[in-house]
Amino acid sequence: MDDKQFQQQFLPTSYRYCGLTLDFNSDSDFETQFNVSIRDLSDADGWVRQFEAITKSNWKVRFTYPLKRTIQRKDYVCHHQDFRHIEGKGKKCEARVKFTGCKAKMIIKIKAVNKRTQYRYPWVKDGMPATITISYRHNHPMLNAQVLSFRKVDPIVKEKFVDYFNKGLSVASAIEYHLNEIDLDPDIDDPILTRADAALNPSRRVVSHLYDIWREENLGSRIGEGMWTVLRDKTKEYSSVGATVLINEESGVIVIVTPLMFRAHVQDTSKTIAFVDSTASCDADNHSITFVMLVSSYGAVPGGVVITTGQREVDYVAGFSALKSALGNSAFGGSGWPQIFMTDDSTAERNALHTVWPSATLMLCHFHILQAVWRWLWDSRHEVKKEDRQKFMQLFKDVLNATDRDVSEKFYQKLLCNVEHSGYREYVQQLWTRRTEWCKAWRNIPSMRGHHTNNFCEVTVRLFKDHVLTRCKAYNAVALVDFVITVMDRFYRNHLEKFANGRITASNILLEKLLLKSSYITDPETIGVVKSGVASVYTVPSQSNANIKYTVDPSIGCCSCAVGMDGSCCKHQVAVFKFFSETFPNLPPITAASRHECMNEVLALGYNAPPLSFYADMLERRVDEHRRWLCRHHWALIQNRI
Repeated sequence: MDDKQFQQQFLPTSYRYCGLTLDFNSDSDFETQFNVSIRDLSDADGWVRQFEAITKSNWKVRFTYPLKRTIQRKDYVCHHQDFRHIEGKGKKCEARVKFTGCKAKMIIKIKAVNKRTQYRYPWVKDGMPATITISYRHNHPMLNAQVLSFRKVDPIVKEKFVDYFNKGLSVASAIEYHLNEIDLDPDIDDPILTRADAALNPSRRVVSHLYDIWREENLGSRIGEGMWTVLRDKTKEYSSVGATVLINEESGVIVIVTPLMFRAHVQDTSKTIAFVDSTASCDADNHSITFVMLVSSYGAVPGGVVITTGQREVDYVAGFSALKSALGNSAFGGSGWPQIFMTDDSTAERNALHTVWPSATLMLCHFHILQAVWRWLWDSRHEVKKEDRQKFMQLFKDVLNATDRDVSEKFYQKLLCNVEHSGYREYVQQLWTRRTEWCKAWRNIPSMRGHHTNNFCEVTVRLFKDHVLTRCKAYNAVALVDFVITVMDRFYRNHLEKFANGRITASNILLEKLLLKSSYITDPETIGVVKSGVASVYTVPSQSNANIKYTVDPSIGCCSCAVGMDGSCCKHQVAVFKFFSETFPNLPPITAASRHECMNEVLALGYNAPPLSFYADMLERRVDEHRRWLCRHHWALIQNRI
């Protein structure tokens, strides 16, 4: 191999060279000396990094000499040399031995550039003051899978992984993504060699180390002052995307309100009912995360997230007070509090809600009440016979599900008379003192909109752990805040966008079922109309007994039937909608206007949403035409079924 070929194949091309001498035996066995355009030792390190990338080798500094007279010097050795290696330390596998006693070395000497050196050395005058001597005589192969696996990670690859971590990828996800990048990169000639090279495809251990460094810089320490310092520094970054993050280090409270959450509070439906529930074990320090969910025509949407150090009453009071401060006058549709808070039977949480929002009514989740009763019946300490458990449970369900207060009272007396177990009677008597919080007969409030459980929050906790945290614990509270503002906000935005784009048909299916149920009314004359000022109230006959009339009030969206008295949409309301074109606040959202409202000023995209025409039906029906078409369509379905 001549000098020119050697220079093109082995030396970095971004430098100038002269005076090259070469003793070449093979690609891993040669000696050479040359002058190069390197000005200082930092520039020398850059040249070495490029030389490593070309030759697939790694070099570590053996000696660095301070400036002596007119010369700087740095000595490098192959990283497989035993320099600074302690025998037996870090030895994990006999088959993988990194230190082979390799004798390859490199010496870089840099002359000072002055009149004397320029006069004495022509190559200094020509701008090449550095002399590099390389003894490239390795005692191991170079292009070998095991040798390549010991290479140090390339700085450019380091930057790539930092970028992956900035985008939210975990260690495992970053490794998988990087491998896919290697496979799909058309500029890589040999992907097999690249995947084997630890400089270009680092090991999991190296990536984990890079992630630890990134995490320390971006998220601070797991707990303590370091975490709070990073969080305080990042509040400006959160504000730039429209999110509000309030921090109270003294009480250990963090409150998060994203732009989507602010827009959710603007809706009129946010005045009616809110759902509150907490979860823990989401980060290394076991912070408690409390979700405040608001009801909307499109499902539940988050209205705020509170992170506290525990689940004591004092923690909840500090968290809810901070949330109230963060929301300001826009909280819960401008009313400042919802009419109803739906929770499980957490005394600390409920007391805190009453302290911060005393005007709101606290309701208990039916699921949690029934679960508590069932657990009481199955507790061996209470000695309830196995054959009596289902009977006792059904008696309590009758009390809970009664829609009339007198009927509920009768079922309660029936339970006391038919249950011989004194402990169970006492337990139910204690629950009966709180009947206004859980019994359906005391829940005939239109603002309930048929919600008797806290399932919106239960599902939110599952979605948060599945889709936001991907079933992994967050590093610390800073990571939790990042996840809420980025991943969680994006998840709900995308889901609402699916509804607006017509990809979720649950509302249409629900309305179809209600229209089918109301098909027994074929003549609008059977529906009575009572004018009350501008608004009208309607009387709709029962399906089973025409003499029984139910009163429908479209203005508040309720009916006097058992289904509609708590604000749920029932077949009687749909009948009024079908024949009288009345609008109800609780009707399933099926029109283009409702889809546009979901995207525009209310939830997903704010005021950056496309115009109303973008969400219009393909046939461009107006609302009244759409209603008539829907009714004709379902009447045809009914006729076909008959």
